[in-house]
Amino acid sequence: MALHVGPTTGEKFISQNFILNLLTLFNSDDLRERDAIKNIVHRIYSKFTFHRSFMRKSLTDVLLHFIYETDHRQNGIGEILEIWGSIINGFTVPLKEQHKVFLSRVLIPLHKPKNMVVYHRQLVYCVSQFVQKETVLSRVVIEKILRCWPVTNCQKEVLLIGELEEIVENIDQRWYLMVAVPVWSRLAKCITSDNSQVAERALDVWNNEQFMRVVSQDIEIVFPILVEAIETNLKLHWSKNVQQLTQSVKNLLQELNPLLYKRCLNRLD
Repeated sequence: MALHVGPTTGEKFISQNFILNLLTLFNSDDLRERDAIKNIVHRIYSKFTFHRSFMRKSLTDVLLHFIYETDHRQNGIGEILEIWGSIINGFTVPLKEQHKVFLSRVLIPLHKPKNMVVYHRQLVYCVSQFVQKETVLSRVVIEKILRCWPVTNCQKEVLLIGELEEIVENIDQRWYLMVAVPVWSRLAKCITSDNSQVAERALDVWNNEQFMRVVSQDIEIVFPILVEAIETNLKLHWSKNVQQLTQSVKNLLQELNPLLYKRCLNRLD
């Protein structure tokens, strides 16, 4: 429909009420229906520019309703975030303040719901678009994600470790230095987690070459945190696989700075 209706005709028939009714269909249990609605909304946003401001506000309202006024079982959040990913991609630099507010008040709180796994891929894409456009936002995003960290949801922890890894591998070094200690304090807890999937995922960040390039430049400031986690795992972790991965990371750290590793180890004794 939206492909074949011109802007003049669209202004007459595609009203704000029509758009609002369309957005309610995102709550459908039918994945095919949600995908079709997503494509229609995409086309309306692309073709009928006079509706864009209203559509951004309406899409934001749906997300805010999900975050603050539901039990987080609403369908369609992933599809709505996919639309937002395209919208954010078109934002010009420097970003407007209202766009940064959207990041802070909508995208970051979307990390809190237990069922974040359902839409996390689309959420990460939206957040990464902001960080790529203004690298200073990477520090703010990391700090706020760390505050959202789950206590008992291991599946979410695994996802958030991956998101942290992606942000850190693209971060400017000056911003990384501001968050290095809190990032590694959290990752150290993940490394020593009793859940083997969490521990393995946290140890796996060392296999990322770009991540390694960023963190190895100023590794000294977090060495004590890392050494304590590594040695704790080697002595106490129940999983043989986690212990093997931990030993590999220990070997890597000793290659990076053998004297510093030894000094940190002596402080633990």
